[in-house]
Amino acid sequence: FRGHLVINDNDNVNAGCVCVCKRMRLSFKLLIGGSLLLAVAYHSILNSTYQITKLPFVFRELASSDQDASSKSRHAGMAPTVAVVGTGLAGLSAAYELSRILQAEMQEARIIVFEKNHMLGGNSMKASSGINAVNQAAGDTQQIFSTDTIKSGGGLSKEDLVAQLVSDSEDGLSFLEGFGLDLSTIVRLGGHSIPRTHSNPVGPNVGFYIVKGVSTRVKEATNVEIKTNTKVTSVEQTPDSQISISYTTSPPTNTSSSTGTNGVANTTAATAAAESSVVVDALVLATGGFGASKEMIERYCPGLPSLPTTNGPWSQGDGIQLGEALGAQLIHMEHVQVHPTGFVDPGDPDNGTKWLAPEKLRGCGAVLLNHHGSRFVDELTTRDKVTAAIMQQEGKVAWIVLGEEGAHMFGEG
Repeated sequence: FRGHLVINDNDNVNAGCVCVCKRMRLSFKLLIGGSLLLAVAYHSILNSTYQITKLPFVFRELASSDQDASSKSRHAGMAPTVAVVGTGLAGLSAAYELSRILQAEMQEARIIVFEKNHMLGGNSMKASSGINAVNQAAGDTQQIFSTDTIKSGGGLSKEDLVAQLVSDSEDGLSFLEGFGLDLSTIVRLGGHSIPRTHSNPVGPNVGFYIVKGVSTRVKEATNVEIKTNTKVTSVEQTPDSQISISYTTSPPTNTSSSTGTNGVANTTAATAAAESSVVVDALVLATGGFGASKEMIERYCPGLPSLPTTNGPWSQGDGIQLGEALGAQLIHMEHVQVHPTGFVDPGDPDNGTKWLAPEKLRGCGAVLLNHHGSRFVDELTTRDKVTAAIMQQEGKVAWIVLGEEGAHMFGEG
């Protein structure tokens, strides 16, 4: 296969994510006072970190904190509501855990999930390499995983978050296996000194496989309402410490709507596009990155717009902008990941969107060759080094060669 540098947001299921909540296993930060939960981990940092299990306590305190009497009366007797924006693995996991925890603690609470596309999954559905967890059977330890992660971070890693990511990685894997998912195939990918990237041994790509498993449970939850074809257009804090969300619902691509067995709509009704609003007690932004936004890439990382992307067209940085509007501080926005390899269609080599040639290919033994048929880099070094090595080759391209045994290993997963 001929390779091509691409802007990537979806190779590993947990790429770019950090764990700051034991039970959430994805990246969560909670800002009290309008209760913003941010699950964008790629670029956004807020001040205070809380476990999702504290949400019932937060809701109970909303009416008794520093609000005036009229504000307290508005909260009294009202069912707490959480909004989740985005349905990649972060958003789906958030919705599932919120549903589970709030069902046990506050049965009247409800969760509204917003997805601007007609289907759930986002870029997580496209992930094709796997999810990383400490692999004790191979002699792996939390210290080794942490060292690999910090080394790959090039001096920019936040060590307390790395420690959380690593220490919770096995718990995260168990969380997914709890959905009946088989993630028993393990390979070593770039930047890892030990095989620890898990994927399914048979079936579709790992991202689709995981998203389907988690989304099925979310759709079954009686306290979750899913709004597809629905884009959140603005969020703002209300005077009584809630969050007002404005959103626009577009007609679905087909004119029918489906309803789950619990009566919760899985797709929006075929109505004319109209803007609506809802007031919620907490907000989870799980909207991913901005790899398909030429405008944002040009703003934060000039020079990259000439590269194609493996991102879906939905990766426009919506949630980052919404979070910023609420006061979230942005960090490391200039660090846009360039993945070393993408498939090139010989019939359309200049297409700006590529299919990812996943790192798992190299984890299964694929080598990179230049135009002279020579290897020029350690295929399992970190992505930035592989990318830099390709950029030094003639035409800035490489060829991916995978043997029969490796193809069999890759094809099984």
